[in-house]
Amino acid sequence: MGDKTDKYAEGDIVWITVGKKFAQKKKIYTAMIDRVLVKEISELTHDDLQGENPDIDSINDVISFLESIYNKKIQGSNLVSVVYFSEIIE
Repeated sequence: MGDKTDKYAEGDIVWITVGKKFAQKKKIYTAMIDRVLVKEISELTHDDLQGENPDIDSINDVISFLESIYNKKIQGSNLVSVVYFSEIIE
């Protein structure tokens, strides 16, 4: 959620993790950020949705998913950062 361009930049090395906010996380792999875009949720494309979650196929799915994570009402006009990344094979 929001503009995260001050937090994530192209070329940054990050851990890809799974887990709820403010709870334990499990590291899945290390990755390099390839691109960061900021868009309104309503402007997200099919390509933007591809890596988020296999169950997400539409803008409504994104909104429901984000509402469950952030426990608040989400609108199509809310800004999100779309982060494209590639796994680093160690």
